[in-house]
Amino acid sequence: MLGRAQAVLEALGCHTVILYGSRARGDADDDSDWDIAGIRAAGETMHIVDGPLDLFAYPESHFATLSPEDLRILEQRFGPEVISRSKKVGLLPLWGLDWKLTLGDNVWLRRRSDPVMAVELAGNLEVRKEPNQELQVFGKIQPVLGRSFVQLMSRRFDLKSGDVTLNGPLKRTRIGLEAEYRTTEAGGSTPIVILATVKSDTGLAVQLDSRPDMREADIMSYLTTGRPANTDPTLQSDEQDVLAAGAGLAVGAALGSVAGKAGQSLGLDVVQVLQDRQGGQTVVAGKYVSAPLYLGFRQPIVPASRDSRSSSSQQDAVELEMEYAALRDILVNLQAGGSQMRVFLKLRR
Repeated sequence: MLGRAQAVLEALGCHTVILYGSRARGDADDDSDWDIAGIRAAGETMHIVDGPLDLFAYPESHFATLSPEDLRILEQRFGPEVISRSKKVGLLPLWGLDWKLTLGDNVWLRRRSDPVMAVELAGNLEVRKEPNQELQVFGKIQPVLGRSFVQLMSRRFDLKSGDVTLNGPLKRTRIGLEAEYRTTEAGGSTPIVILATVKSDTGLAVQLDSRPDMREADIMSYLTTGRPANTDPTLQSDEQDVLAAGAGLAVGAALGSVAGKAGQSLGLDVVQVLQDRQGGQTVVAGKYVSAPLYLGFRQPIVPASRDSRSSSSQQDAVELEMEYAALRDILVNLQAGGSQMRVFLKLRR
């Protein structure tokens, strides 16, 4: 009988099946019914009589309206498991919501794994929910430029445009971001711009492009080595420099792969490895301690090529960094280390 009852209730979507009454207490006779209740996530209360089987299927919300005395009786008859199951529902599913929200300062969309994302957001949202139904969020929010970035292969792509569209359940959130990484042609001064487009239409996907147009192999090579794929490094470096460059790339790749996990475990908002066009690599880390204020540091880990080095003491010095959003469209960035101090004004465009 129990197997038959369980099959019926599981077919109705019940996640918990409970025997109660005389059969559960052990004082039933041959004519006693089998009193069995099932609990399911949603739906109507159902009562099914099938010969000696007396079955009830209850939605979880049914127990939310019971008084403390009702819950006590329910626990006595059905056991504590039913009460614990009903408490897992929480308060939010039982409520109806209709909110209009404006995002305040220092609201971020973050992703710790590759592609790492730190996108400051602004805009308006509508949050709606019927009782015992899924949360629905609607609106299109825009990234705040200047501090937002996407990180690929340890390279920081500064965000230039994009939006985050919400049109129903949160799992249907759509992201569309465009960011760029700027460098120069190996051995020259021609600017190279690598563009990254991040979309989440059918899963997170990244598309790379460049100005001027380059083959995909050259784009990937610029991101990993700072030079096009067909460049022979031995033409411009001696053997020792080639080995040093290879070791530097290996260190940078290794550190870049763990940057997201390190930032998460340390509570930092930014942890990344940056490489300049001379091959030098620097760990950049910090935290937004308030909406307008960022505090961090920069620590060189791989020196630049020998012909572009300054004094070793200056090159290896730890730099402290402070960035402050003085106005809505202007960021003041202060970098200080050793005997040097630099001040930058950045426009949010």
